[in-house]
Amino acid sequence: MSTPSLRTAVHLLASLSTLFSATTAMGESVSPPGDSRRETDASWPVLGAIRPTLELRPRVEFGKQDGRDEAVAWTFRGRFGLEATPWEQLKAFAEIEHTSTWHRDSYQAASVHGRHDGKTVIADPESTELNQAWLAYTGKEFELKGGIQRITLENQRFIGNVGWRQNEQTYHGATFTYKGIDKVKLFYGYVYNVDNIFGSGTVHNLSDRDFDSNSHLIQATYEPIPALRLTGYSYLLDLENSGTTNASNNTYGASLTGTLPAGPTTLGYRLEYARQADAADSQRDYRADYLHLYSSAKYGRFSAGAGYERLGASNGVGFQTPLATLHAFNGYADKFLVTPAKGLQDIYFEVGVKLPFDVQMNTAYHDYVAADDHTDLGYEFNVVLSKQLRWGIKALFKGAFYKADELPLTDTNKLIFQLEYVLP
Repeated sequence: MSTPSLRTAVHLLASLSTLFSATTAMGESVSPPGDSRRETDASWPVLGAIRPTLELRPRVEFGKQDGRDEAVAWTFRGRFGLEATPWEQLKAFAEIEHTSTWHRDSYQAASVHGRHDGKTVIADPESTELNQAWLAYTGKEFELKGGIQRITLENQRFIGNVGWRQNEQTYHGATFTYKGIDKVKLFYGYVYNVDNIFGSGTVHNLSDRDFDSNSHLIQATYEPIPALRLTGYSYLLDLENSGTTNASNNTYGASLTGTLPAGPTTLGYRLEYARQADAADSQRDYRADYLHLYSSAKYGRFSAGAGYERLGASNGVGFQTPLATLHAFNGYADKFLVTPAKGLQDIYFEVGVKLPFDVQMNTAYHDYVAADDHTDLGYEFNVVLSKQLRWGIKALFKGAFYKADELPLTDTNKLIFQLEYVLP
């Protein structure tokens, strides 16, 4: 089978865009964009004590990085699960996740396949695996869950499921959530294995393989009013695989977030600080700080925000977040999935607007420099268009345009179009 060309792909996107425009003209209702999160929905009839789940997500992603060939990844992800509720307080869930590609040699899926072709990396390899399998007991004031599960803490800057990629990151272990204290939520998680986004294929870069783990996740949240939410956390990561133990670190931090009305405008803010050090068997010796300042405003159809995020460094090691949903931070071109040795400072601005026919548009601009010496690391522009179509199908277009000022960083552009269906 021949590799699809960019011209062919553009023609297909044009056809899809025509269909998209025709559908949007009918004016269906819209739901907010974002990664799918299945919640219990009482509208679905319970079949005895078993509820099926289904998620379908076809995607075409184009990538072009200077020094590499153009890549086109035509992928399809399907998830099918069964949720059983033998009685009110006990719930079990199991889910299979499968990702396939039309032509595996048309892109480089990290170090899983296509790795000798010199094509731009698009990290969505073919895969079939057990994505989740857990048992949960929910009491009046607590929940205890054990097995392979999704863990997303706060804004996922440190612990997340990497929901953007076709293969989800999930965790083997046990979690305990307690809500017995007024306005307080306590969370503890023990993780003994991490299934990362590279799936079930053979990963040739040993450092990209799943992590064995002996990690502890601790978080406490106090929210007396919507305008004030204080979260403290300790993430004690002991991670190793056949390629490295250097991902292990201990991170201690706190964040202050909230939203408050100001007439017809809603204001939001985030203040966060964390301190990190090497841990367990890591061969690195460093101490690094993390700082994130963000403010936003929403008025009617319009929203805007501005932020400052700094990942510090010491001894040639940048602040590390190996279990984060990294795509959500520092630009959609994914140029800083690993923090540079001199750290990273990201000053960014966001603007969003609800367009006609309930099409949501969000844009962002990022300016990057090294945290240590302010070396210029380039800039990036992002745009996202999303629309809820008929029959529960969501359409999304995403573009990322990164411009590097000097080597070893390289200009990178990515265009993505996807459809997503989640069984209600």
